Amino acid sequence: MCEAAWLDLKRHGLAFGLSIAVILFGLIAAYAAAPDDASIVAALFPPWWPARQMFEAAGATGTIVQVGSWRSVLIVRSNQPNLAGRLHLNGALFTLSPLRSAGCSASLEKT
Repeated sequence: MCEAAWLDLKRHGLAFGLSIAVILFGLIAAYAAAPDDASIVAALFPPWWPARQMFEAAGATGTIVQVGSWRSVLIVRSNQPNLAGRLHLNGALFTLSPLRSAGCSASLEKT
């Protein structure tokens, strides 16, 4: 009984450690790829959100230009200042430059 509990704790500890590593990697990547063009960004919304909620949040902030390579990534454009900050206020977890982030959209070109 005690051995089974130890193995279960060990398995959960490994999953927890990997989760923390993924989150830290994501934060570092998001910081390193911060948008330098304030008029267009790729916004990563919580993957557990329904598509409608993501589209409403992004649409309230700017114009949705394209859906990214992942279901929870939307490319948003706006001429209003502080697009990334407004997306964060509407629920985006991260904002990246879609022009430098190959995983967001391979076909998007700056116009």
